[in-house]
Amino acid sequence: MYDSQFPYPQLDVESHNHIQDLVDLRSTPLSIDIETTRVEDFKNLKGVTANVIVVWDCSEHQRKIDSASGKKWVFVKDEATHLPDVLPMSDFRSHLVKWLRMGRVLGGQNILGFDFPVLMDDESLNVKDVLQAFIDCRQTVDTSKYIYDRYGFRVSLKYMAAGCVGGEKLMDGANAPIEWENGNYQEVVDYCIMDTILWSDIHTFGAENGYVDIGGPKLAVDW
Repeated sequence: MYDSQFPYPQLDVESHNHIQDLVDLRSTPLSIDIETTRVEDFKNLKGVTANVIVVWDCSEHQRKIDSASGKKWVFVKDEATHLPDVLPMSDFRSHLVKWLRMGRVLGGQNILGFDFPVLMDDESLNVKDVLQAFIDCRQTVDTSKYIYDRYGFRVSLKYMAAGCVGGEKLMDGANAPIEWENGNYQEVVDYCIMDTILWSDIHTFGAENGYVDIGGPKLAVDW
């Protein structure tokens, strides 16, 4: 039986007065993406850590209270905390706990195969129990896993972005660790932000149209 300090996510009803807002918050995933240190072997992520974590909220509720485009949270390592509008990695856990208790869903591309394992293995973040609670409470959407489980192959974010929303990635993901090492922190942050926005747009496209376009074939989805 699942045993955790977060067994039943609770909505913070005091901060949300309208039922429609609550429904919207639970039905619109928070898009999450990370950029990491160099990965030598994707089958062995031991020692790989996140340089930046971005979480994007494009729910209608968030748009009402923040801006027309939504809201982002950017968590970075110490060497990049001088950048504008960023938070230290030490703040990540408290935000995760809040989102979990609100019943929010974390979504992304291959988050269960890459992002979550990297974050859960990093003891300095202390988020293993919270992310495990998201998984156990079924508050995750992994589009890569969804397509693989349904169709038996994987599709990159690049092709779905081009086919569904006409978007393009800002750089090759393999270059992000190198750019970070070279001190180009803002470029890596911008790249990570764009990937969360692209994923959110792709997920919305699939939810509204019942399929995703991977640059030719259209794959039926019901997320």
